[in-house]
Amino acid sequence: MDYITSNFIIICLVILSLFFIKKYRFLGIVIAAALIGSDTDSAGILYAVLEYIPFYKVVVRGIILTVYLYSIYAVFRYYLQGKIKSVFMYWYYLPLLILTFLVFIINFTRGNGLIVSLSEVIWLGIPFFSIWTLGAIELNSDEALKKLLIFQAVVTMIVLLLGPMVRSINGVSYAYIIGADSWKDLSEIVINSKISIGSFSKQSLEVLKFAQFHNPNSLGVYSTVFLVVAISFFLQRKPRINKYLSAVFFLVVGLIGWFNSLTRGPIFIVMLILMVYFLGVLVKPLSKKRIILFYAICYFALLNFNTLSKLTDYLFVDSTNISVTSRISGFEYAFNAISDNPMFGVETSEKDPIPHILPLKIATNYGLPAAILITVPFLHLIITTIKGFIGDFMKEKPENALYPSMIAGVIIGAYLTNGIVVYVLFWILLLEALDKFHVLKPIDRPRINEIAEISQDFLPIVYSE
Repeated sequence: MDYITSNFIIICLVILSLFFIKKYRFLGIVIAAALIGSDTDSAGILYAVLEYIPFYKVVVRGIILTVYLYSIYAVFRYYLQGKIKSVFMYWYYLPLLILTFLVFIINFTRGNGLIVSLSEVIWLGIPFFSIWTLGAIELNSDEALKKLLIFQAVVTMIVLLLGPMVRSINGVSYAYIIGADSWKDLSEIVINSKISIGSFSKQSLEVLKFAQFHNPNSLGVYSTVFLVVAISFFLQRKPRINKYLSAVFFLVVGLIGWFNSLTRGPIFIVMLILMVYFLGVLVKPLSKKRIILFYAICYFALLNFNTLSKLTDYLFVDSTNISVTSRISGFEYAFNAISDNPMFGVETSEKDPIPHILPLKIATNYGLPAAILITVPFLHLIITTIKGFIGDFMKEKPENALYPSMIAGVIIGAYLTNGIVVYVLFWILLLEALDKFHVLKPIDRPRINEIAEISQDFLPIVYSE
């Protein structure tokens, strides 16, 4: 029964992926990678297919790298045509492009060989950022992202609920293949464990279900995004009935997925953004809908005060919590590694402690110059998010910035606490946030104004529109 059900799901995803490639072209290639070809976004699917087609991973990565090289050429061509902003190229695209080549060169000079070095580039995920950029210039990336999330949510629910009936595509079954040796003997127990709802005990078996993902944090990032999409649908000014139904679906999947992962970072940042948004209603009550929604949430919070108290206690951990102590071990290892080789880092093994902050992890593996390159885009993202959020509040249009701010919150939360645990979705979300904040494409104005935009980032006090 396991193989019949699992193979049916795989065949459906393959057909869907081909459909997405035909409809969305470059966006479709990235969607297909997330659905059936990622070591993080769809590990269970990828490794299940590998049992039948041993060279499947090589083919997938070969296609991704080929399209990536073409996307570099195409993105620069579109930039010269004025279809991409200079601020995007200088603060995001170029630093990440240089980082990609630096990672490849360092790995190759360490004697890892061509295939392993190119695989490290894939695991970093930046090729998906470049390919999605190309697709977002040509087509509606917002629609494509929602299609990806819908099908990822459907597969997530199926794998979580059916458990042993789809064992061969459960990420737990393949966790040991990609580095989590400690789960090899526990996969049978974890797959058969019950679904957890309302529990905040992260170490219990009930919350160690990965769905099609390779670890709980990957499931947690996707689940938080599901919740963000649900909230954005509920808050639309005139949502249709299909939006409400979609919102309920994403809300249910997001809650079930999050309680079976209990990932703190992304949900913590999203909750902070929501708190600021709803407190803003008290300062600027712009509409009856927002006031009614505010009181409804207050009423809901009172009814669920006990659960929210547990959530608060869970998110604000003490110094003895394993999440803190394990990260401290990672930080100590990282600082020692950086002191040994600050320019190029050291080659780590799966047994070494992991520094969960992304720039620190990059600095450990590839040196301080690489860490600076990965820091530049996210520093600018934080500034852009704050400016966009405050700017729309001042213009009395806070809803405009809420969705991209929450998306940015998911990225920043993962960036600061886990790193790139879903290397396809992570970079797609960055692009979508930048697109919503109008950082990616010009808005019908002369190219010369982009010079002023760059000046604004460097001299925000001197320059004003």
